[in-house]
Amino acid sequence: MNHPTAKRSTLLTTAGMLWTIIGLALMMVAIFWLMTAEVVWGLLSAGGGLLLGLLTYRFLFLRIVLSNVDRVYALAPDKERICLFAFQAWSSYLVAPFMMGVGIILRQLPIPRPCLASLYLAIGLGLFLSGLKYYGHQTRLHQTRLHKARLH
Repeated sequence: MNHPTAKRSTLLTTAGMLWTIIGLALMMVAIFWLMTAEVVWGLLSAGGGLLLGLLTYRFLFLRIVLSNVDRVYALAPDKERICLFAFQAWSSYLVAPFMMGVGIILRQLPIPRPCLASLYLAIGLGLFLSGLKYYGHQTRLHQTRLHKARLH
């Protein structure tokens, strides 16, 4: 069975772009909601969202990124190109629609937007910082290849 393939560096860049763009989109929605809130309520929600976002990055998303990067490096070490969808575990592809569904349901509930903004900001910041981590690994992969090329 043929499946689309890509270089490892392309997979890491793709993952970084995806996580960064989704993170930015969630943070933009959160900022829009916070701008409509009362100042104190908005500041509390923003502060809580930022703190929770840093914790989410450190204790949840960073583990996922490192696991995904390890997978990309470990898959078919004898091949230069691997499956385009291998930058994350197959089970992670099920999480995305679930999270989108949760977001849709939460927006339909009578929850004040500043509360939702805090959650959106937390998840968005975690995803954004994780996307940057992918770029760091992609750069390291490129530098390793340059170093090996200079040795030969």
